[in-house]
Amino acid sequence: MAMSHGRHLDASFDNHSFAVCTLAMILGQALGYDTMKFHELATGALLHDIGLLQLPRHLLRTSTPLSGEDLAAFHHHPQLDAMAIETQRDFSQTVRQVVAEHHVTPDGNGYPSDTSAGSTTEASRIVRIADRYDELLTGFGGLRPLPSHAAIQQLFQEGEFGRLDLRLVSLFIKLVGIYPIYSFVSSIRKKGG
Repeated sequence: MAMSHGRHLDASFDNHSFAVCTLAMILGQALGYDTMKFHELATGALLHDIGLLQLPRHLLRTSTPLSGEDLAAFHHHPQLDAMAIETQRDFSQTVRQVVAEHHVTPDGNGYPSDTSAGSTTEASRIVRIADRYDELLTGFGGLRPLPSHAAIQQLFQEGEFGRLDLRLVSLFIKLVGIYPIYSFVSSIRKKGG
């Protein structure tokens, strides 16, 4: 959608969107989603931050935590996401919900605050996990990037505290495995062996 309107994005936005989509698809496949459900999950995940395109660019490129007006503007992006998707009649209700709900947490502390945590779709909760994981790894959205093992640990803790769906987080961790995305693995051979 952004490219069709001639807007050039920075690589961090593109990478984040594709990573979240890929990670969400891994979970959807493991859960046995049929073709339609899988397509809706992938589409919602790919477009989950489309509203960020309407915010000032400095909000996407920051490496420090957002505060004040910038944080309030960033927290408004799910509503902007929903409005951008609403103008396109071709998207299903599930896609619309994913883009609107991907920051709603099971404990009710997410945003937008007017969305009930109990009414979120499983697809929205999957995208929430994939989004959070990529944010933790890359620092997207102003976080300090974490090593992959620390990001996995953080995800599990957030699941235990009710900020993420613990059942889905546990499956995600099992699927991502010991060498998650962005890991660099090197083998060292011993002499004589």
